[in-house]
Amino acid sequence: MTVPAAAADHTTSIPAVATVLGGQPCWIHGTGAARAVLLCGAQGHEGLASHHAWHVLADMLAGAGLMAVRFDYPGEGDALDLADDADPISAAIDAIGRVYDAVAAMPGVASVSVTGLRLGGLLAQRALVGRPIQRLALLAPVDSGRAYIRALTAQARLSTGGGETDGSTLVVNGFRLPAAGATTLAGLALDPSAPDCPILLAGGAERAVITGALRIGFDDYEAMLAPTEMTPPLITFRTVTKWLAQDAAPAMSVERTFPPAVLALDHGREERLRFGPDLRLAGIYCRPSAPAAGRPCVLFTNAGTNPHAGWARMSVDHARAMAVEGVASLRFDLSGLGDSAVAWQSPRRSVYSPAHPDDLTAAIDLAKASGAETIVVAGLCSAGHLALHGAAQDRRINAVLAANVLKFLWTADDDLDRYEAQALQSAAQYGARVGSGQAWRRVLSGEVSPARVLRVAGMLAGRVLRQRLDKIGVSFHLGAESRQVRALVRAVTARGCAVTLLNSVGDASIDEAERQFGSNFSGIRGWPGVSVASLGPSDHELSAKKARDLFYEAIKRRALGI
Repeated sequence: MTVPAAAADHTTSIPAVATVLGGQPCWIHGTGAARAVLLCGAQGHEGLASHHAWHVLADMLAGAGLMAVRFDYPGEGDALDLADDADPISAAIDAIGRVYDAVAAMPGVASVSVTGLRLGGLLAQRALVGRPIQRLALLAPVDSGRAYIRALTAQARLSTGGGETDGSTLVVNGFRLPAAGATTLAGLALDPSAPDCPILLAGGAERAVITGALRIGFDDYEAMLAPTEMTPPLITFRTVTKWLAQDAAPAMSVERTFPPAVLALDHGREERLRFGPDLRLAGIYCRPSAPAAGRPCVLFTNAGTNPHAGWARMSVDHARAMAVEGVASLRFDLSGLGDSAVAWQSPRRSVYSPAHPDDLTAAIDLAKASGAETIVVAGLCSAGHLALHGAAQDRRINAVLAANVLKFLWTADDDLDRYEAQALQSAAQYGARVGSGQAWRRVLSGEVSPARVLRVAGMLAGRVLRQRLDKIGVSFHLGAESRQVRALVRAVTARGCAVTLLNSVGDASIDEAERQFGSNFSGIRGWPGVSVASLGPSDHELSAKKARDLFYEAIKRRALGI
């Protein structure tokens, strides 16, 4: 292919090529360029939060005449799993070296530069000792593994619903750092004198000093990781791109072929692929070695802005576990999210996009063409919303599982920030705290706005009224929205599509369910084809492993028709 010339400040990406290099799943942007850039991303929760921005940087590098290579570390993203007690840090260091060697050996590659974000910068510097690097860009690098572990430990203690311990393993929002990895990481620190090449240092801790490095600011770093913003740091990325592309050749047309993007599993195989109109959608089709009766296929889409691997890698775990049961699956990114073609703006703008039902239809087309006979769509939050509405649009969907849905109907006037803020606590949790002195001190000090007080009061009053009317057998008056939501569920189930609604205990999605279906789902309990289930205590994202396991069991039962 021909790589676009530098200069273009285009705002949407060109589909990358999927492949496997050094045993790791990769995306190649700008496949015909002579100069390559290996992108070593962040890990764990930071890797998930920066996934979209990392995709944007790869697009920018390709637009500047470079070949950018993104890849997944072992045990992360779509890469092969690691044993529970394995050392993910050593595995990542080894993987960086293997991918580098594969890129450097490509026909026509004249040089390889490296860019590392957060922990990826520290690991890349260690992995590439002795290997020639044209330029090295370190973006907000972790300079001390020991300090990084302390920060993770503090985050685990402060995280809502996500801080757990699993023996000697540190768990942060569902992401795991076993003892072996912590030991390796504690012994790592940035080398101030290596490697021997031009180095750019963007942001990072003050003690991250590297001899001779060009230091620039990274003022847009926080906005990249903030859940309520997630804005790609275009100002910093443009500076980094210009620095890496110095003396880059203009557009190249080197023809390269890449290995197929296939990974072998114990009970099947996975293929990373592009599909849909203009091949702008990206996903992983997981095929079991021995398909179950009815040849079921489960479709997983993005929950909010999370890429297709899912929060705490939930969709990967579920897909591979179902392959053991003979169930195929397709986990994929909707338009504007993950590895599908993205815009150079916050991925939050692509949540609840009107284009997503058509993306779901394209995924069903792919599943059917791959031999699927039964289609199950499972999703969390916005993905659950899409699953239900997709079933109303496409009659080929046989079952829907929608978990922690914050809004069953979405209009152009709805505000994502407001509904995500509500996801922090349900009405029940607000009610439990409303009498506390601390809560009232926050109100009187102005920390909690009067508008929020009134909103919470209305939520509590509505919840109490619904529950009391239910107890005396009086039906709560249905508003137009509730009538529309119930009609949607009835229409989907009337044609034989099963609907399962699931909620984690204490989540704000329970309040939405009660508004639409009555207290404890009383308005739809007993409807043919409808079932409800609890996922137990967890946060909205299902950081708690027990909640994720309950969701998996519900999906498996539905897919196998149990």
